[in-house]
Amino acid sequence: MISATRALCCLAAASAWTRSASPSHRAALRAVTEGHDAESDAVGPGIYGGRVEVDARGDVVIGQQFEEHNPIPGPVYAGGGYTDFSDAVRSGDEARVRALLSATPSLVGEVTTGAASPLHLTGMLRRAHPAAAVLVSAGAAVDARDAWGYTPLQRAATNNCAEAARVLLAAGADARAPSGLDGVGDSALALAKRLRSYDVIFLMRDLGIED
Repeated sequence: MISATRALCCLAAASAWTRSASPSHRAALRAVTEGHDAESDAVGPGIYGGRVEVDARGDVVIGQQFEEHNPIPGPVYAGGGYTDFSDAVRSGDEARVRALLSATPSLVGEVTTGAASPLHLTGMLRRAHPAAAVLVSAGAAVDARDAWGYTPLQRAATNNCAEAARVLLAAGADARAPSGLDGVGDSALALAKRLRSYDVIFLMRDLGIED
C-alpha cells in the first residue's frame, strides 16, 4: 500500500525553489512531500514515520491524522518531517541506529505518525533492512500494529522488502495473521501474492510458508 519513495525524494530537489516560492506555493509543496502523492502512491512523514504531537504529560496526542489519509483518529503530526530515529532507520545507517538506541533505548518503541514503530519502517524501504535485526535484538514488538492494523511483516510483504521480512520471520513474526484493524484483511503471505512481491513470496516458499 505505502512505498515512501518519490514524494520524499523531491524534498532535496525542491529545496532551492521552496526558499524563493510564495507562501501558498510552499504550502502546496509541503502537502505533497509530507502527505500523499496520489500519482506515485507514495507518502511522506505527515502520514508515516513523522514527528507527533505530545501533551504536557508527554503522552502522544491522538486526533485527526494528516490529510485524513486514514480517517480513524491516530497520532497527530507535529510537523518537522521524520523523527531523527525514523530518518536513521529509513536511511539504512545501522551504526547511527545503534548509537541512537544506545543513548535512548526507549526509541525501539518510538511512536510516529501512522502509529508506525521503527520496525514498521524497515518494511517500507529496501534500504532500511539493516535496522531490522538491531531493533529485534533491542526488543522491538515484531507483530505490533500501525494505524491501519498492519504489522511490520505485512508492510514488508506489501513493499517487497525481503531482507526485512527474513529478519522478522526469524524473530517469530506471524506470516498468516490477518491485517486490518478489524482482523479480517490479507495476511502477509496473501499480501505478497496479491501485490506480486516476488522476493517475499520466494522467501516464504523457501521457508515452507505456503497456503
